[in-house]
Amino acid sequence: MNLKHIKKKLIPISFSLMLLIFINPSLFLINSTNEIKNPPSQLIKTQGTLSIVSSFPSPGYPTELAWDGEYLWVAENDLDKIHKINPSTGAVIYSFDSPGDEPSGLTWDGLYLWSADWIKDKIYKINSSTGAVVASFDAPGSQPTGLAWDGQYLWNADNGPGTIFKINPSTGAVVASFDAPGVDPKGLAWDGQYLWVSITPEAKIYKIDPSNGVVVNFAYDPGNYAAGLAWDGQYLWESDHNAHNVNKLNIVGMTNPVITVSPNHFAVEYGYTGQSISWTATDLNPYNYTIELQGTGIVAGPTAWTSGNAITYNIPDGFGLGSYIYTVNFTDDHDNFITDSVNFAVEDTTNPVVTVSHSNFTVEYGYAGQSLSWTATDLNPYNYTIELQGTGIVAGPTAWTSGNAITYNIPDGFAPGVYTYNITFTDESGNSISNTVTVTITEGAIPFGNFFLIFIGFSVIWLIFTKKRQIVRESR
Repeated sequence: MNLKHIKKKLIPISFSLMLLIFINPSLFLINSTNEIKNPPSQLIKTQGTLSIVSSFPSPGYPTELAWDGEYLWVAENDLDKIHKINPSTGAVIYSFDSPGDEPSGLTWDGLYLWSADWIKDKIYKINSSTGAVVASFDAPGSQPTGLAWDGQYLWNADNGPGTIFKINPSTGAVVASFDAPGVDPKGLAWDGQYLWVSITPEAKIYKIDPSNGVVVNFAYDPGNYAAGLAWDGQYLWESDHNAHNVNKLNIVGMTNPVITVSPNHFAVEYGYTGQSISWTATDLNPYNYTIELQGTGIVAGPTAWTSGNAITYNIPDGFGLGSYIYTVNFTDDHDNFITDSVNFAVEDTTNPVVTVSHSNFTVEYGYAGQSLSWTATDLNPYNYTIELQGTGIVAGPTAWTSGNAITYNIPDGFAPGVYTYNITFTDESGNSISNTVTVTITEGAIPFGNFFLIFIGFSVIWLIFTKKRQIVRESR
């Protein structure tokens, strides 16, 4: 950075810092109801690589960059201007004065440019056609640098507290924040999923999870001093402040595998066989995969995988009723990874089946020793009840065994009439089936022995009557 800008910064900043610290040290504490401060440390096992694809001279001392879908925009703190640049040639198409004394951050939201200013500690919303300020608000930190737009929120890196802020663009309110991965964060970019931030003293560019600030990966800066970053959908661009260049960077080994085919959540009937799940992932440097059953641990792998080829896991037969979550993890040679989970549910939606049932039948009054019998089958039998219509349950709930007969002894002594018995078999999932048997009790016929006695009685009476008539006739 040239002497002009060092002087410009140090005098007012030093005085302001001393005054603010003396008056109220708490001003340097950033507060937010949704704050994410001090993300958990994470060991970075490997690193990616950034290589310069192309480069062109920048106007002035470039600070931040923005990509509008077709053109690059470069902020520089030599003439304090913002330039619209042809990314193929580096030619300046249009320029306007920065709204602040030293532009340090730049991004594009689809309609407007946003610029952060290091000296004025402000963030400006700018009409890119005219350079006119549409709106502005105070930066959340004391030394705002990089800006990025994620489609809904602004992100701002700040040198002062070494913090990255998520900002409501309508109000300037901090939605969340977390510590930058190093001291002196400068450039900031959004690739649609992750944030990228340059840490100039380390000459590193970090890829960060925006939900918690955890570093996903990093690479060494191939330039001299990455003051700004922008993402064009395929390449990362950096503004090299010291070399006065804008560099187009190719990313190698910093991209997660991509799952192109994944199974849907699904359910099978209890007693299933031959179920499997399958995924397909792509990556330039595939390494291995694992499959984990939640609550059990890894059930497959680590196993090598090939980009674009499906991997299939055969689910063991015999799981009980319930839900089972399988998670696959694809990892590449650079320890980039992606996971996907599928819920495999084992259900029982099948009613028991009555295989043997008693037919309706009739008995005479005075019967004895009558019974009913049923047999049902189910994979998960639970209990049964027998109900006498008009009376209520007369047997059960009682456990039953699939394929074993259930016998019910009808009480003796029922009066003549019609009696309806209903049995209900229920399984462990609440599925059930019912079967009805009607028993008719009649008053009955007169027994043969009684008929004989009546016949003898009538015969005797008839003989007596006939003999008496004969005697009367003879006496006349």
